[in-house]
Amino acid sequence: MEDQAEFTTSNAILAYCLHMAGVPWYNNNSAARVFYSVDILNKFTNGSGEPYYKGWELEKAVEHAHRTGRRGHVDYVFRRIPRLEILLKAYKEQADYLETAEGDANAVVTGLVQRAASMEPDVLAVRVACVFLKMRAEFMDIWRAQVPIILIPNKGRVKRSRQTFNTKDGVREGLVIETPGFKVMSLNASKETREHLGL
Repeated sequence: MEDQAEFTTSNAILAYCLHMAGVPWYNNNSAARVFYSVDILNKFTNGSGEPYYKGWELEKAVEHAHRTGRRGHVDYVFRRIPRLEILLKAYKEQADYLETAEGDANAVVTGLVQRAASMEPDVLAVRVACVFLKMRAEFMDIWRAQVPIILIPNKGRVKRSRQTFNTKDGVREGLVIETPGFKVMSLNASKETREHLGL
């Protein structure tokens, strides 16, 4: 029977979108398969860049890697339901749109909300989950595109003292740290700015 067949993907965003759309796991007790091989284990390195599990017995290495949060190759396993191809198409269209669309996440979400009445609920769920997850990843990396700012401590002593304070919960004691402050400079500051700051 076709709806009893498996559909597997290692794409975690796609898997989450399908899950949000109600596509059932192939096995309710095991949503995914996590694979470890010697090659996968060798990707986990120590502070010196050497494979962490070098010389370990394979089973003990796999058990330790999994227990300590070192992720292997993950395949999410769903039941191949009749609407699966429609949902996969919706995901691909939405993901492709996000690659080329101009504007921000708010505009994309607003557009989906405006079209919601014309979409099947599971298709809408896939599209909305796709937007949130893909845009979240982009948002979490937004800092990479910024020019770093350097905080340079001014000369002088840092003073630490314990003092008492009146708070809404009564008198409390706390540590007070007094510093001479910082100079603030962007990493791409001009020579003139650096000279002005005495750097």
